[in-house]
Amino acid sequence: MEHAELLRVEGLKTWFHSRHGVAKAVDGIDFSIGEGEHVGLVGESGSGKSVTALSILRLVRDPPGRIVDGRILFEGRDLLSLSDEQMRRIRGRRISMVFQDPASHLDPVMKVGDWIAEAVALHKGTNRKEAIAEAVRLLQVLKVPSPRDVLHAYPFQLSGGMCQRILIATAIATEPVLIIADEATSALDVTVQASILRTLGELTENIGTAVLLTTHNMRVVRKACSRVMVMYAGRVVEDCRTEHLFERPMHPYTVGLLNAVPSLDRVGRPLIPMLGEPPLPTATPPGCAFFARCPIRRPICQEKRPPLLEVAPGRSSACLFPEEAGGAR
Repeated sequence: MEHAELLRVEGLKTWFHSRHGVAKAVDGIDFSIGEGEHVGLVGESGSGKSVTALSILRLVRDPPGRIVDGRILFEGRDLLSLSDEQMRRIRGRRISMVFQDPASHLDPVMKVGDWIAEAVALHKGTNRKEAIAEAVRLLQVLKVPSPRDVLHAYPFQLSGGMCQRILIATAIATEPVLIIADEATSALDVTVQASILRTLGELTENIGTAVLLTTHNMRVVRKACSRVMVMYAGRVVEDCRTEHLFERPMHPYTVGLLNAVPSLDRVGRPLIPMLGEPPLPTATPPGCAFFARCPIRRPICQEKRPPLLEVAPGRSSACLFPEEAGGAR
């Protein structure tokens, strides 16, 4: 199903200046997200997923980080051209973010009810009584037991899964059109992870919210996203529908990620680890960044940096030999 475009990122570059040189955490990425679409951004730690998410909301701290090039078009407006005050009206109201570690993003001396109510009052202009009532309703929607009791608890009195639900409640309180979930389930056990993903999916489906989910977990992507982008060394190297990615990957890095995922189809067969390490962000090679680890590499790959191009209907790959990539599985 086609989705009207909500967000478009064009040529985004976010670099960090350090004593070791310029770290090109995000080095020229292009992608779009449609209204109500659930998109996964997947890759190893250090691939640039979180920096991409923070860049969209202009939360990269300067110094040392800075968006040096590109455009971020949200509802037709370039977020990089807006004033700080204009961005504050968008953050939390039109775009919300759920962070990776809820305990470090909740105020330890603030009751969670006050935390949620503050967001509701700030963005909806309600009084405290109405904001607290809305906080109770949100916790009920998120299937939190005894929500009125939870409202009076401090973050350190709650489990990791419960704290994550508090962050999600805060994120959906203003009915945003886009939620960015940055590794939102990575620190949780499998059952809590599944419950939160299911609840987030139901909520966003009901209100038509789009989701950008960054993760290193391919199983999470398969369960929660209709489309997936694979990121490596600061760039998107594959973009397609989720089912197509798992049926036939068209980039050797994607193949490596899938080979490292346990599955019932491969019971009794050893997992295949990906050889080597990603390049340092301060020393990106001139050709394909995956060259040193690639099982189908050729000399030309070391000379030419492959662009992300459409290689099949609805499928894009940044590989010079995408048709051969699947054979590496």
